[in-house]
Amino acid sequence: MLFIREPYRREDGSLPLSDVRRVTYGELLEYVWRNRFVLASVTTSLVSAQYVINALLAWMPTFFTREYHIPLRSTGLLLGLMFSVCSVTGFLLSGLLSDRLVKRGDRAGRLRPMIAAALILIPCLVAWPLVKSLLLSRLLLGIAILAVSVQLGTLPTTLQEIAPNRMRGQVVTLAMLIGSLVGWGAGPTITALITDYVFKNENAIGYSLMLATVPVALAALFSSLVAVRPYAKLRQRILDGA
Repeated sequence: MLFIREPYRREDGSLPLSDVRRVTYGELLEYVWRNRFVLASVTTSLVSAQYVINALLAWMPTFFTREYHIPLRSTGLLLGLMFSVCSVTGFLLSGLLSDRLVKRGDRAGRLRPMIAAALILIPCLVAWPLVKSLLLSRLLLGIAILAVSVQLGTLPTTLQEIAPNRMRGQVVTLAMLIGSLVGWGAGPTITALITDYVFKNENAIGYSLMLATVPVALAALFSSLVAVRPYAKLRQRILDGA
């Protein structure tokens, strides 16, 4: 939570150990406000990714049951296995790619896998509920889940690397709190509302998922793109101790 105090940080660059102290809430808010554009952009990407993955997780079993008339028990087992494999693979890829870019000296290296993943994610979100092949639909859905996992995997580290050492925990916690409240709560609800009040047809769940997720994925891509240069500059200032 935001109101949990940061532990003492001993790796504070030029600060002698005797001067190490906890960050105040005023300092935290001042830092967030001063760097609001970069933090808002990264947090938007976090919220968007959580929104998309939760909408898919909540409604993909229902989609396959309604669209292909597959028993829910069989659908849930297969999709659960697919979700586990694709999400773990996405998280691992996220770390490997971002670490490699950062080691090469790319100050925005944590953001670039998110951008690449969004470019893959968006066409998959459009196509997977519309294709008429069960196998192809599941394949595209698996790629979409992997891409969202790449986005989510790098986000905590992305935030940590643009926060001063003594307030990293609070910055990440604040962003994760917003992401959880908005991203995890809104995805399934908005999909259901589109189905009930726009299409007024429970069998239109595939179209609802597409309309509910694609604009949000586009927002995540835009947020990541516009944040690249400001993020790199802020990261350099943190490294310089400014």
